[in-house]
Amino acid sequence: MWVWLVKTSEPLPVEAGDQRLRRTGSLARALSEDGHSVTWWCSTFVHHSKRHLYSRDTTLDVSDGWKLELLHACGYGRNISMSRWLENRQLARKFLSRARCACERPDIIVCALPVIELCVAAVTYGLEAGVPVVLDMRDMHPDIFLDHVPRVLAPFARMAIKPMAKQAATACQRASAIIGITDQYVDWGLQRAGRARTSLDRAFPLAYQRTAVSIAALSAAGRWWDAHGVPVEAGLLTVSMVGTLSHTLDMECIVAAARLLLSAGLPVRFVLCGSGDRLEETRRACRGLQNVILPGWVGRAELVALLKRTDVGLDPMPNRRDFIATVNNKAIEYLAYSLPVVASPETGVLHDLLEEHGCGVSYPTGDPEALATILSHMAANPERRSEMAGRAGELFIRCFDGDRVNADMVRHLNEVVLYHSGK
Repeated sequence: MWVWLVKTSEPLPVEAGDQRLRRTGSLARALSEDGHSVTWWCSTFVHHSKRHLYSRDTTLDVSDGWKLELLHACGYGRNISMSRWLENRQLARKFLSRARCACERPDIIVCALPVIELCVAAVTYGLEAGVPVVLDMRDMHPDIFLDHVPRVLAPFARMAIKPMAKQAATACQRASAIIGITDQYVDWGLQRAGRARTSLDRAFPLAYQRTAVSIAALSAAGRWWDAHGVPVEAGLLTVSMVGTLSHTLDMECIVAAARLLLSAGLPVRFVLCGSGDRLEETRRACRGLQNVILPGWVGRAELVALLKRTDVGLDPMPNRRDFIATVNNKAIEYLAYSLPVVASPETGVLHDLLEEHGCGVSYPTGDPEALATILSHMAANPERRSEMAGRAGELFIRCFDGDRVNADMVRHLNEVVLYHSGK
């Protein structure tokens, strides 16, 4: 097959630094290694660093049979802004123009939602060229924008997003198949399409691929953590959170729970690892808390070394419709290292998964007393923790291992192509 992947805002294999490929990049690599040709259409603009890799449209070869088509647009400074809307429109127009000029047609297109404008462009080209288009539901755009406004303004916000909602419905209706990161996301896309599920509509979870880190790099990373206040220490429960410290996370709850545990003299330390727009604010809030370490962003070796000396992974998601409908990357990374997960809110897909498989506990959003109680119980019960850790590792291998999930997705894309061709 020749597969076109359409997705912006993910780490690219040509970026400098220690980048781990996410869903699209991992699928591209799996397709390439399976002998298929891959073209990944994306932006020259790097979402997480808010900078351009290139100042013009650029084509790059990643490996045999795998290339990047980087489209240049205006970029943006804030994730929710008029400039980001303009970027998305520019990318969609460029993609459709370039696709129509392509010498050969792909066998299939996989386009992630968001971006809605790119999804519309993809299904428009797909219908013109007779190419099946699979939409991958990653987020509930534009519905989630309603969660960012006060209830009194909801009717006005609903009117404002009506054009985008119509675009999302158009894209879903014209897609050949709908996939998504959970069944709830697939159902959301099918509701927009106004049709029932078929065998071509399937959920494929977010997945994780454990990358090898050399013994020398791990040793150096271990010494780095020793120097930064996170030595291996018996009898001390290490609770780690890895990721972006953003405004979607209830950091106040974590800080308050850390203060409660410190005042009670309980042997629990928090390592809140990552950068983001709330890093400095959280550092200020944690002054005087000797049981909280905030190292900022760390590299891959340091992250692996930290997870190897962590007892519990912390995953404080907001109580929002899109978050409670998924199992996020953070939780899956903890499971990959056989860590019990302590998560909020006390509802949703992740809550149900942890409860069903006995590999984690959930607490109500914004309840530091509940979080402190859970962690104090875990500190006092190492045998229970060990059992949960074993079940966490088993669950990862069964459901979230990247090689297995990507292989399933490759087989499914083959099935869509065969169905579309009538074979």
